[in-house]
Amino acid sequence: KGSAKDFRFHLKWVDGNWFNAPE
Repeated sequence: KGSAKDFRFHLKWVDGNWFNAPE
């Protein structure tokens, strides 16, 4: 995984679980 500074993530609720979705 890249660092938050280099790559933005936002949480998405998918199938009852939280996933980090790349923007």
